[in-house]
Amino acid sequence: MSVNRVILIGRLGADVAIDRTNVGATPIARGSLACSESYQDKKTREWKEIVDWVQLRFYDRLAEKAVEKLKKGVEVYIEGKIKTWKFERGGKTEYATAVKVEKFLVFKGSNSGGSNGNGVPVSVEDDYGEDQSPF
Repeated sequence: MSVNRVILIGRLGADVAIDRTNVGATPIARGSLACSESYQDKKTREWKEIVDWVQLRFYDRLAEKAVEKLKKGVEVYIEGKIKTWKFERGGKTEYATAVKVEKFLVFKGSNSGGSNGNGVPVSVEDDYGEDQSPF
């Protein structure tokens, strides 16, 4: 038995964009998510931050919604699974790993003053596709 499930919360590094090299096929959108964590350095006692950048891929109708709603700096909740693609480039075999997004939730106010004054989002927008509802 195995499980391939990813849950992330972070901020987008750039606007999500449709991959234009895939013209006429299933829409694919790409984005990158910054996920950070803080820790206190044991020697200096200073707080430091580590940022991990995660590549995202959105497909079909979810790709179109992502392009419309996911802009640079927006805080978002992501659910999906890890996928690795194998491809040839310049005669060499290469691999790319990203999260295949199955669901995203936008924290409203995360980038636009819609918070309760403490930086906490007031509401969340659910972005399931019509046929992607978990219920």
